[in-house]
Amino acid sequence: MPETVVRAGDDAVSGRILIASFVDTKAVGVNAIDAWKQAGAARDAGAAVAALTTDAELVSPLTDQFRFRGRDEIDQLLQAVFEVASDYRYERDVRGDSEAFLTSRARIAGVEIHEFQHLELDGDGAITRIALAVRPLPALTVLTRALGPALARRQSHPVSARRLARAGAFLDAVARAGDRKYVPLAAPDSSRVTTPRPL
Repeated sequence: MPETVVRAGDDAVSGRILIASFVDTKAVGVNAIDAWKQAGAARDAGAAVAALTTDAELVSPLTDQFRFRGRDEIDQLLQAVFEVASDYRYERDVRGDSEAFLTSRARIAGVEIHEFQHLELDGDGAITRIALAVRPLPALTVLTRALGPALARRQSHPVSARRLARAGAFLDAVARAGDRKYVPLAAPDSSRVTTPRPL
């Protein structure tokens, strides 16, 4: 009988305990996935890329203009991420035969960011592709504001870092203002805050 592992986590909304899956550790590369998670929690870029194939690909949540390919590029990105992010913790872990879905939370500049990760595995169980998504919008723009300059500095592009800092600050300000002022206009009735009229 193949070795199995149970993944459980707290449902942040309802407080329920969720059993994510029973998986064959040999089939889904539990060691690589666990190593990736442990490295993220420890903010250790080197340990994270050790769980990847040499030609792994990371799909950014910020743009479709480019992707990070190979351990060197992903290592450089993760170093920048761990420079600006803190309190990194995983919450959900759902695994299939050749993939895993993870959710995590972190803080950047005091803003909580909720991240979704889709990991694809090769035949040996190493991580070969990572696709990321981030919510809510203000968290995405604060990530853009912090990560762009940090990554450009690591790439030895100081002028680009300054330009990205200015552009990121503008996008972040627009997103935060919109989230406070305009997004609530589309809120469902159950979420609206009503102020009692004076008698």
